[in-house]
Amino acid sequence: MNTECKECGHILPEGATVCPECGASVCGFNNEESERPWYEIDILSVAIKPIMRWFDSGQFIRDIVCVLLSLAAFFFAAAPVYLSYSGYKNHALVGFSSSEKSLLICFLVILLLFGCFSCGYWQKRSRMIVKLFNPKDEFVGVPMGSYLFQWIGEWVAILAGICGMLMFFLSFLKVDNDSWAFLFNIIANRNMGFFVFGIGILVAIIFRAGAEGSRALTSIANNTGRQSRKEDVKSLLDTDNSNESFWNIVYALSIILTITFALMAMLQK
Repeated sequence: MNTECKECGHILPEGATVCPECGASVCGFNNEESERPWYEIDILSVAIKPIMRWFDSGQFIRDIVCVLLSLAAFFFAAAPVYLSYSGYKNHALVGFSSSEKSLLICFLVILLLFGCFSCGYWQKRSRMIVKLFNPKDEFVGVPMGSYLFQWIGEWVAILAGICGMLMFFLSFLKVDNDSWAFLFNIIANRNMGFFVFGIGILVAIIFRAGAEGSRALTSIANNTGRQSRKEDVKSLLDTDNSNESFWNIVYALSIILTITFALMAMLQK
């Protein structure tokens, strides 16, 4: 039965001790060292080699980026909870009228939806990082940075588009309260909504074009067939369902806690 290299996934020939594709040792250290007595082996070198391979293969970049994106996802899920809890703890809504409280709750719900969307967006991207890059590629940092550049642009563009549509629809509402009318008229502006929506589209195009340009140069340098890799990336979002239950719990906790603290803040006197 053929086995795969743990570093690059290449099918290993029977009896191989070193991967012919990437040069990684099958046994964790090279064949020369395995045949020598233990007391003649440089123990420190054997201990350092996995760390060096972790850096040289670009794996450390992928791991760090995955952790950072996962932390970003948690941040966006926790932000609405923190704001609603702060409002409850500091009695921020005491003294406000019912209409003012309702308006603030509406903005909090919108923020909650943004947070859940951002959490889902970045946790999905963190799982894509693992699938996008091959350990045998010489250049890893530049294409990974290009993907992050593209994803940040897409994320900003989506949020700008949603904000633009909300501003457009809110412009049909009227607020009679003088203390909120000025702020509401700035936010709920039809022309501003179209402008923000257009800015979102422009940001998506610019960030995508810049990212694809840098990836094109890197793919030439890596001498890799990106067409097949591109097809894998397209199907990744549909096939990768790992940790879905965990993140569903995160969404549920974010929504429940945010709404609970918001209602408790509204009932404070």
